[in-house]
Amino acid sequence: MPPPTLRPLRLVDVRRLSVIASVGVALAVALAVKLHIADPLSAGFVALVCISPTAFGGLRRGIEQLGGSFVGAGVAALIVVMLPAAHEPRLAALAVVPALGLSVAISLRLFSEPTYLTAGFSALYVLLMPFASSGESFDVRLRAVACGVAGAALANVAASMVMARTILRRRVGIGRASAADALAAGAAAMLLEVELASARSATHRATALLIELEGDLADATREAGFPGAAAARREAARGLDETLLLVELVDTARAIALLVADGALADRARWAAALRALAASVATELPPAPLGVDAPHARALAEVVERLARVRAPAAS
Repeated sequence: MPPPTLRPLRLVDVRRLSVIASVGVALAVALAVKLHIADPLSAGFVALVCISPTAFGGLRRGIEQLGGSFVGAGVAALIVVMLPAAHEPRLAALAVVPALGLSVAISLRLFSEPTYLTAGFSALYVLLMPFASSGESFDVRLRAVACGVAGAALANVAASMVMARTILRRRVGIGRASAADALAAGAAAMLLEVELASARSATHRATALLIELEGDLADATREAGFPGAAAARREAARGLDETLLLVELVDTARAIALLVADGALADRARWAAALRALAASVATELPPAPLGVDAPHARALAEVVERLARVRAPAAS
């Protein structure tokens, strides 16, 4: 196994994502073709963007895709109505400046940050695609996006019906592994087995992954409208509680590891052994073992460990 600071961990399940994305895109393209929409490509691309580990998260992305597309296409169409020459190839590059500027600014105020890409692309679509009029390009763009959102929503819901709890448990397990790696890296830094910068890097990566996981689990606590949604919500709520504690645990252990590694605290060997034991227990579903270190600085860490044990107790039983 690679050193804990180098092990690559990510939440994406390549096989599941590939299958769900392929199904969602196929549904979106089929729907666009069935409705005689002239742009099945946009429908497929939007479906790809809206694939999510949760049905609720995918729906939220879809709504933002629709909103961003409406803003971008609407702004560009309005500019063409006010300045018809803006639709001509020789002036299109100049019209891009106000269309993109307004679209991006409005979308950033109304939606999450990535949606500005959708808004900007939609503005370019209306300005540059060779439709007879801006009204037609606006209509085609919005209908294609709607097909993409619908295709992705169907694929996300189907996946959630079949394996929502499996997906959530797998992702929480990866969060545990990431936290364990950060703790093990801190222990290694205490014993001068790795550079302090490497341990810091492992901690930062673990925290980033856990924060991403936190967002996915928060979405999953709002699942509804499909068989098994209630069980998925319960699984997500338990995983969210644990993930929040893992973030706190990693942050607290990082502070102690830095103090020990910098010589501000004694007992390097005892602290390293405690963190390694904690890393081993964090990587499983079992309640973490006691620290075995009695020091004033251990109090905050011990409190997090106790709370994590209480959260895990129902799962262990």
